[in-house]
Amino acid sequence: MTYRYDREETSNKFRLNRRNSKISGVCAGLADYTDVNVGVIRIGTVVAAFFTGFVPMAIGYVVLACVLD
Repeated sequence: MTYRYDREETSNKFRLNRRNSKISGVCAGLADYTDVNVGVIRIGTVVAAFFTGFVPMAIGYVVLACVLD
């Protein structure tokens, strides 16, 4: 018996996930990479933005959205 694995699911690279994305797929890609629920990542992102200021998180998010494939 042979199994076919989806390359995207077996890859351990940090990539954008456009299937589960809300804006650009950064949080969904991070959730796939770390194997954590995407809701936890999104809530963590909002909390981090609240405590660090919106601008640094926004810049980091945009940079990741531009750099990742």
